[in-house]
Amino acid sequence: MPDPAILTRRPLPLLGRALLIAALAALPLGAAPLAEPHAATPLQAEVPPEALERALRATLRLTEVEDRQVFLGSGFVYGTDPVVVTNAHVSAGRPWLAAHFGSGDAQWVLHLRLRLIDRARDLAIYDFTEPVSMEPLSAAALAPRTGETLYALGAPLGLPQSLSRGALSNPARQVEPSVPLAYYQHDAATNPGSSGGPMLNTNGEVVAVNARIADGSRYFNGVAFAIPIAVVDALLAGILPEVPELGLSLRPLSPRMARLLGHKLPGGVLVEDVIPGSLAAGAGVLPGDILLSLAGRELRRPGSLAFALEEQRAGPLSLRLYRPGTTPEGDFPKAMELTLTLPAQSAGPASAKTPAPQTQPAARRAPTVSGVVLDGRRVLKVAPESAAFIAGLAAGDRIEAVNGQSAPLPDMARLRGAALLRIAREGRMLHVLIDPAARPALNRPLTGNALDPDVIPF
Repeated sequence: MPDPAILTRRPLPLLGRALLIAALAALPLGAAPLAEPHAATPLQAEVPPEALERALRATLRLTEVEDRQVFLGSGFVYGTDPVVVTNAHVSAGRPWLAAHFGSGDAQWVLHLRLRLIDRARDLAIYDFTEPVSMEPLSAAALAPRTGETLYALGAPLGLPQSLSRGALSNPARQVEPSVPLAYYQHDAATNPGSSGGPMLNTNGEVVAVNARIADGSRYFNGVAFAIPIAVVDALLAGILPEVPELGLSLRPLSPRMARLLGHKLPGGVLVEDVIPGSLAAGAGVLPGDILLSLAGRELRRPGSLAFALEEQRAGPLSLRLYRPGTTPEGDFPKAMELTLTLPAQSAGPASAKTPAPQTQPAARRAPTVSGVVLDGRRVLKVAPESAAFIAGLAAGDRIEAVNGQSAPLPDMARLRGAALLRIAREGRMLHVLIDPAARPALNRPLTGNALDPDVIPF
């Protein structure tokens, strides 16, 4: 599936559609198709009432089998060989579910058996345990366009046979940076319980599966996301590749961080942590590395890595990176080349030529980093309300590198201006950006159990 960051850069709608069609034609074999291979039906201005009624009949509530009072979410009957489609987070991998059809006094229940689940892409497929005389929903032949009217069906808050109306806000939003999946963003009202229900176009055809909303409170705020039905088709066809676990965490590389690390090459994402024994560790990736490209595809944000992995799927891959503190050549330091081997391939040792240490230029005069008491590299104390405390540095942390330099460690008391620290904390690596000149943030520091929202695990 194409990277949504690329799809959303098109300046003209007509040109964008032409380029999108050309890009899809160039997808590698096995990529998820956009639609079933049948002729597209012209869209109607409004969905016929009988089509909505038919779709509502094919939309169901899901509960536990043992206790049918435990409401889980929504699902729908789909395909020529009817199955029930829902979200993986709705089913939670349960081997059996109870499907409730209808509403009010006209309800009946059938049992479902798990066939397929893709937790990364949040999809689950269930089979009926007995014959069903239910007209299933079918896929739309074309993906919806921005501004197109859409209908979300399901059981929000447990209310069966519910329908809301909205429009497609954006055709490609990558919600989980570690997963190569571009969601449809829309503004049809969805709430807890809507997940797993179908999203229809004005012909009554399925274009997507309702999946999530953006609001942290979990209630509708005008921004919702749905999984394109083409991804469901690819899952049923068995052509979706698994999302590999590389064992590393990435964060976006801001211009300030790049400057502090002496990084002058274009693009890149910063490696926050690497799990020992993981695929990334086996390739030779280290915390503090800046990943530049994978198999020739540039990495300008953490989410780009997921789509680069999906394009390749298997085989030894060339991973290009810059390691701060290593040899620059003039203003343009050379990149290192490592080999990342995915699980389908035989593992082999990765090697890279290690350049000589880099000498960092002297920093401009600026406020010093103060309030930190060290015992060698170990942080003994951090003064409350200091820039280091606000940034998240804590007692017990071990400083592994400052601005990409691990040896010798600069004197913190003499360090002027902003500093990017790579620290070891409770068996993992993370980066802390300390800026004594910055205004204090209102939120609490990222210490203890607080998670940095910029860090993306792969």
